[in-house]
Amino acid sequence: MADDPAPGSPEEPERRGSVDSVAEGGEPQGLTGYWREGRRKVRHFVESMKWEFSMLGIVLTYCAFVFVELALDDPEVSSLFAEDAIEVVHDVFLCLDLAFLCWFMIELLLYLYAFGWSYFRDIFALVDASIVISSFVLTCIAVRTLEVEAKVVSLSLP
Repeated sequence: MADDPAPGSPEEPERRGSVDSVAEGGEPQGLTGYWREGRRKVRHFVESMKWEFSMLGIVLTYCAFVFVELALDDPEVSSLFAEDAIEVVHDVFLCLDLAFLCWFMIELLLYLYAFGWSYFRDIFALVDASIVISSFVLTCIAVRTLEVEAKVVSLSLP
C-alpha cells in the first residue's frame, strides 16, 4: 500500500482516528483535541487588546482601592469617622480585597491554562503569581479570623 502515510507523519493520526484527530468539519475529536482547541482559544482571548485593557483597568482600580484603604489607616483620616464605622469600613474593604484577589487568581489560572507551565518562564509572571497567591492566602486567613472573631462576639452577647 503505497498510499499509506508513514507512521508518525501528520496524516497518520487522522487516518487512525486517534484522540488528536480532527473531523472533516474542523472540529477536534477526543479529549486531547478539545483540550488543545480550548487552550488555543483561551490563549487568543488573553492575548487580545480588550483583555489587556480590561485587566489594566481592574489593576488601576485595585491600586486606587489599596491607596484608599491605606489612607483609612492614617490616624488623621480615621479620626473623621466613628470608631464603629471605621471597623465596618475595614471589614467591607477586606471583603472587596478578597473579591479582587479572586479575580486575579482566575486570571492567573487562565494564563496557566492558556500557556501551560511555560508561563512561569517570564520573571514578571513569576513575581506577579507569587504576589497574587501570597496575598490571596493572607486575605483568606484574615477573612477567616474576622469570621471567628464575629462568632466569639456573637456568643459573648447576652
